[in-house]
Amino acid sequence: MDGGANPYPSVDRVTESMHKASPELFDFLKIPPAHKRRVPVGFRWLIRKTRNFSFFVFLSLVAHLALFGIVIILAPKGKGPPSPSAVQARDFQMFRESLQEFAVDGYTPQRLANALTALTEKDIQEAFVKAPELDDRLTEREKTGLYKRMIAEAMADFKEGAGERSALDLPLSQYFKSLREMPLADPSDDFSLVQINNALDESARLFRLSKEKAQTLESLSLLTKEPKDRPREVKLQGDEGYILSVPGEYFYRDSPYLQIVAVGAKLFYVIKSFPELPVTETSQDKVGRLPQDAPKNLLRNELSPYLNVVFIPSYRSYAPAPRPMTALPSLALPPEEAEQVLDGLVALPVEEQVRMFNRDYLQTYDPDSPDLALLTKAFIYKNLGMVFILTNDPLSRGFDFLEELYYDNLSFDEFVHYALKNPGSRTGAAILLCLAASYEFERRVIIALDGSLDAAKQVLVNPSDDRFFVHNKNVKAYVLREVYRDLAAELRNRNFPSMGSVIQKYKDEQLKIYDLLMGMDGDVKCLAQYALGRFYWDEGQADLAQDTWKNIYPVFSNWTLTKIRQAMTDRRDPARVISEIGYILDAEAASDRTRLLERIEKFNKWKKR
Repeated sequence: MDGGANPYPSVDRVTESMHKASPELFDFLKIPPAHKRRVPVGFRWLIRKTRNFSFFVFLSLVAHLALFGIVIILAPKGKGPPSPSAVQARDFQMFRESLQEFAVDGYTPQRLANALTALTEKDIQEAFVKAPELDDRLTEREKTGLYKRMIAEAMADFKEGAGERSALDLPLSQYFKSLREMPLADPSDDFSLVQINNALDESARLFRLSKEKAQTLESLSLLTKEPKDRPREVKLQGDEGYILSVPGEYFYRDSPYLQIVAVGAKLFYVIKSFPELPVTETSQDKVGRLPQDAPKNLLRNELSPYLNVVFIPSYRSYAPAPRPMTALPSLALPPEEAEQVLDGLVALPVEEQVRMFNRDYLQTYDPDSPDLALLTKAFIYKNLGMVFILTNDPLSRGFDFLEELYYDNLSFDEFVHYALKNPGSRTGAAILLCLAASYEFERRVIIALDGSLDAAKQVLVNPSDDRFFVHNKNVKAYVLREVYRDLAAELRNRNFPSMGSVIQKYKDEQLKIYDLLMGMDGDVKCLAQYALGRFYWDEGQADLAQDTWKNIYPVFSNWTLTKIRQAMTDRRDPARVISEIGYILDAEAASDRTRLLERIEKFNKWKKR
């Protein structure tokens, strides 16, 4: 496609379509127009540098975004789903009953049956943890049938012990290790099971996918015409009208379509449930529910490629946070050695990276080690974080956001579990700050998902429509539509009265994290205050943001905070202060995008997902 041809709608048309009322779910309110600002000379070179890139970079776990109001059209309220703990308790009961039925079905060898019936509650619980986690969209009858099949498969190679030995020579949980590899392709005539492995253990999650959807995905994939020789570069039109040179390996990449549809709405914390944090006093009353026309300090369109980013600064801590009880040694790792560690891991598949990092660092060293906190933050950002290209095509935009959320789910959830076990440590705090940023990213995914719906419908109705130059556009359109429908249904089941209430829920959970960490001391408190200030800033509350930054210990500093402090001290005109802080944050984001992009290209990370 040459640079003169433009198969895409104009930027204005795309922006307009992103905010049309959808007859199914979302109805966007108009975004306030962006205001022009004069760029301080000191930052022009750095911001301008991003426009020289062949494409714009998006960050998956650290994006900060000021969101506008969204209204959701909902069906009558339903009863709401049971809590995750209630689902797990019921699943365990079904697993135990299936085990007991297997023991007395008349087909099980007697000594094995006797051993199974004599198992303690603890034995059964350990085995249950090894068994795959079943999708709660499965009925109880379907789950029971699957548990029975799993138990039969796990016991298939069992050989009775000799002499005085027990019939179970190994703990029952050991027999379920093989379940991760157990084929369950056709458990029913109505549905298939899609397996998603857990990175840090031998279990897995099994998601229910109707045979109809699976067959539709397969059929649509067959319609895709692959070029004989994939070009090294593809020309696309960017979000702001620029012609972007996109790497061919990115444009023609293979994507996990089946897995994304199978997981569906469970990609979102608002559906799969937010991690439970210790209860603290909150800052939510300071934020409240902003009016829809509240001015934003980010004087640009919310869907601009110039994302604001909150990072855990690379500095050496000056005061200890409360130490958890641990017998593990503290990690001492100079920055240059830390970089070598990250470079050595990045060549591996993501799942293997997570396992090795957990084994060699998280489980080996004191979670309160300053160097472990820095290494963990860098690993999440540099090795697990990814980039995608912002074009003005709503179909490509929506799918890229959704795909990135899927990959984040594969890797980041395991770190959240670690953080919840060590919430008072520096490393736990570093992970929780990334979790807070991921909540903001999910809001952005919802916006992009809604913005893609009209384009998805057009492609599915008319696959030959050449306005959307997107690889595998038929499959991507179907994936977007199905996840959208699943999300809408799940939100109705959870009785959210409006999309604004969904967005507010994400904000409330984000504030809980900051409040928890500000209850600590030292560097952890300062990091949380800095992030909270960014939250207020993005919400249009400049005064609260500046007050929060002013309360950070003076000894705590990094490049961005130093510049912000100078702006707040040197400038008397409030409007000038706001303008200068905005460009300081722009410069930080531009610099971070540059470094991440260079790393992605250096290690060919698109090919290794």
